[in-house]
Amino acid sequence: DAFYMCEKLENVVLGEGIETIEKSAFRETVIKEITFPSTLKTIEGFAFYKTPIIKAKFPDSLKTIGDNAFDECTSLSEIELNEGLESIGFEAFRVTKIKSLVTPSILKTLGAGAFNGIVTLENITLNEGLTNIGQICFGASAIQTITIPSTVTNCEYGLFNGCERLT
Repeated sequence: DAFYMCEKLENVVLGEGIETIEKSAFRETVIKEITFPSTLKTIEGFAFYKTPIIKAKFPDSLKTIGDNAFDECTSLSEIELNEGLESIGFEAFRVTKIKSLVTPSILKTLGAGAFNGIVTLENITLNEGLTNIGQICFGASAIQTITIPSTVTNCEYGLFNGCERLT
């Protein structure tokens, strides 16, 4: 809760050596831009919940994005997932404005509702290596087509619930 609800914090540059952004660290601040250090390994739950952040480019060192980390960041329109990313938590990017998504080949788990409620999400590329896709992961998105990788062994219910354009 380091900066929880801080009303003047718009731009952040995190110093090298930081490995974890703790739970709710920037929750409900007015942060719009952040530069992550190359040493970052974990973004914990609710870290950026309900912030007006616009873009997120993750460093190669990042392994985990926690539950609700960027949930309800309604200005977030662009994310660049790194190749080292292994897990995206429950509702991590729910109700954002992301337009496209490419998962890294090392990513194993997409948590339940991770990309749920993103009405702007049209293009999704799920790469080989992904094994688990949580329930309602892409619910209510604008996707039209998708290919599930052969490495996926667990798809939970309602994966595409409310995806009216999916054929």
